[in-house]
Amino acid sequence: MSRLSLEEVYNRLIEKSVFILISQTIKTMVVSACILFIIYYMVIRHINKIAIYTRQIKFNNYEQDLILDGQESREKNELDELVYLYNKMQKRILDELTDKETAIQELQQERDFSATIINSSSTIICCLDRDFKVETINPVAVIITGYSQEELSSKNWLDIFVLPDRRAELLGKLVQNEAINSIEIEMHDQMGETNTLLWTFSSFYDGMKLKYLIGFGHDITPQKKIEQEITQLNDQLEEKVNIRTATLTDSNQQITQTLEQLKRTQQTLVESEKMASLGGLVAGVAHEINTPIGISVTASIFPAGRNYPFK
Repeated sequence: MSRLSLEEVYNRLIEKSVFILISQTIKTMVVSACILFIIYYMVIRHINKIAIYTRQIKFNNYEQDLILDGQESREKNELDELVYLYNKMQKRILDELTDKETAIQELQQERDFSATIINSSSTIICCLDRDFKVETINPVAVIITGYSQEELSSKNWLDIFVLPDRRAELLGKLVQNEAINSIEIEMHDQMGETNTLLWTFSSFYDGMKLKYLIGFGHDITPQKKIEQEITQLNDQLEEKVNIRTATLTDSNQQITQTLEQLKRTQQTLVESEKMASLGGLVAGVAHEINTPIGISVTASIFPAGRNYPFK
């Protein structure tokens, strides 16, 4: 009897345990389902909506803010605060992207404008590296030098734009980073013609390091030719002035000599006229004197009262 009773007790205990385990499992599942539903309703569905909204965001086309379901009819919680910050961050990102795009467009316009000015400039604009090799150069250099841009980009600036007798001098200035401002430098183009360029250099630094030397070379060859022509004309004019001055000096000397000769002639004529007047005066006086003297002499030779044979 006792043995059968123990087996029944064990069976009942097992049955009870199974029942309790099953019932507790069901209860746990129900509670878990409720908790999961509550979590889904309270949290997960909102997170899913945030995730879907995030996937559909187009920063180039802002439509509307993210609003959680039931946000108007309930008190705000942490998710609402997160959504508020999320919307605020989105607007800020959109504003920054818009500003960045605007800045990029303005920068691109400035680059295009600068590139247009550089490419159409009549002044050579080139960037030199620390070894004074040409990094970039504008198209006018091709016209002035006769080399292509590829050839110019692979050469040293001194070898292209400076005559051999001045390279050492300018190399020293460039190495010492001395100011080069409006210096006239002569060069030979590919055809051997001599051109004169007015060069000015500016330093471009990357932090404290010298990164580039930017050179500006203005072609003044036509002006130099005009200066030479003006100098030649001045020399010719000066020579002509000297010749004419010498001619005028000779003419003045001749005129002076002629004037002196005229004065001497005039003096001679005056003296001759004086002598002639004096001779006439002497002759008149002599005549006036000779008449009474002749009469007196005649009277003294032939006194009155005598008979003369020639009467």
